[in-house]
Amino acid sequence: MATNRSLNNPARRLHAIMEAARSLPPDTLAAAGWASIQNRQHDEPKFVQSADLLAFLSHIGYLVKETSDLLRRVEDEDDVDIVFAHFNQVVDIVDRFPMMANNNIAWSLQGLDNGGMMSLRVAGSLLNRYAAEPSIPEDEVQSLLEQVRDLIREVHQADDLDDKTKKYILDLLLKIERSLAEYKFLGIGAVESALNETTGALRRNTPLLSRLGDSKVMHGFVTLVYAVDLALNMGANAKELGSAPEAKPSPVVIEIVQDCGITNLLPPALESAPASKPADEDQEGKGEE
Repeated sequence: MATNRSLNNPARRLHAIMEAARSLPPDTLAAAGWASIQNRQHDEPKFVQSADLLAFLSHIGYLVKETSDLLRRVEDEDDVDIVFAHFNQVVDIVDRFPMMANNNIAWSLQGLDNGGMMSLRVAGSLLNRYAAEPSIPEDEVQSLLEQVRDLIREVHQADDLDDKTKKYILDLLLKIERSLAEYKFLGIGAVESALNETTGALRRNTPLLSRLGDSKVMHGFVTLVYAVDLALNMGANAKELGSAPEAKPSPVVIEIVQDCGITNLLPPALESAPASKPADEDQEGKGEE
């Protein structure tokens, strides 16, 4: 099974982004170049595309800061000095983002040489040892991406959902799709965030769950939530235990599956067993009814 171990920390993701940027034709407009790295096929209005680019550039800035902060905790490593000797090359690129305007990608990357790229490789190796994140195997990311894109098409074509419900569900699915499509650059945290927003919506919005339950897309939607949850839990287990044992679904996902009556997804021992949940979640749910 192919793994995404090389993407399990911010320095490795920064290296992937800078490597992609350096591969672009030098005369590519900077804004278009950085946007193209996301590899998204935009059908949205230009203001949405602009918002996506700003979010991506902001994320790069976050990766730079996170890498620096994590490296400063590895004080006993001589290699940290090697990293910081050239790391400012990457910091300078981020500092120039607000001034890119009509400049090209070569201008945006000026000053980033092989020493700067080496500093990211060394940083990635250090953080792989000391601050590795859970990761999802590459083939699993691709499988989930195909699954969510198929479901998005089904929701678009569904004739048993009102427009408001369809839009709400599509918004949730598109966030999951984006987190998987840009996994190489965003990491597992984006997938966790998209899934948490989806499960939270299903928990809090009882009418939504009811309307979804009357639709033919319900089975596919819940199956996707279950599959993403298992992939995240498997990644967390592999990091903690050093292997990838059989993953178990989260309590909130068990509850959603049970509420939707699709218990054949669950291991036999969980098909009818009540899902455990923290007492504070019970109180939160009661307060919103």
